[in-house]
Amino acid sequence: MRDPDAYLLAKLREALAGEMAELGLDVTVEGGRVRLAGVVGSEERRRRIEAIALAVLPEHEVTNDIGVQRLGAPASESLG
Repeated sequence: MRDPDAYLLAKLREALAGEMAELGLDVTVEGGRVRLAGVVGSEERRRRIEAIALAVLPEHEVTNDIGVQRLGAPASESLG
């Protein structure tokens, strides 16, 4: 693989294979920088995905833009 970003992305996706089942989880690599995005069901899962990315690519900047939405929780609460 000649493109370093594509290589890093493939390596990270392989490491995250079990976590990628989350709906909407998106991993991108651009200029050697990693961005994690999407929605997961718990803060613990969010942190675990970030920890895997940091362990697999320790010398790269990782931005964790993953949101947390508990399963069964409404997208927003209405007060009133």
